Amino acid sequence: MLFPVVRELTELNFQLLVLGSGEKETENFFRELAVRFPEKVNTFIGYNNKLAHYITAGCDIFLMPSKYEPCGLNQMYSLNYGTVPVVRKTGGLADTVKDYHEFNLEGNGFSFEDATPFAFISTLKRSLDIFSDKKAWKKIMLRGMKEDFSWKHSADLYIDLYKKAVLNHG
Repeated sequence: MLFPVVRELTELNFQLLVLGSGEKETENFFRELAVRFPEKVNTFIGYNNKLAHYITAGCDIFLMPSKYEPCGLNQMYSLNYGTVPVVRKTGGLADTVKDYHEFNLEGNGFSFEDATPFAFISTLKRSLDIFSDKKAWKKIMLRGMKEDFSWKHSADLYIDLYKKAVLNHG
């Protein structure tokens, strides 16, 4: 998703920090990007849980443009830390990241439907535009930090659903 928009991506007013491992082609892409744009991109190829949490807690935006994501913990970590997620609306990402819109002033992050480079870069640009409004950005951050993904919260929701089912069919 990033390959076709790399030039446009590097022209935006932000820095990109990449941590992870995957297909060799993707790893090499990010290594090369860091070499070509050292002032804009830094890459750590590999797994490092502690570093991942430091990065997530220290960033303003967390990018997760997944083609599919059955659950996803990283966006929950980012919400917890006040790092605003930009995600593709799929699986657990769609369940946990509520798209912010300037019109209703709600949401805890930014999401896009189509798995296309255009949808990704457009949503990233939209998030960067809102980032310049510090008051609105802080509200998005705080909304995300108030999310409750605990098992107790989930259990309470299931109990409520069970009670409704019993009442309606009892």
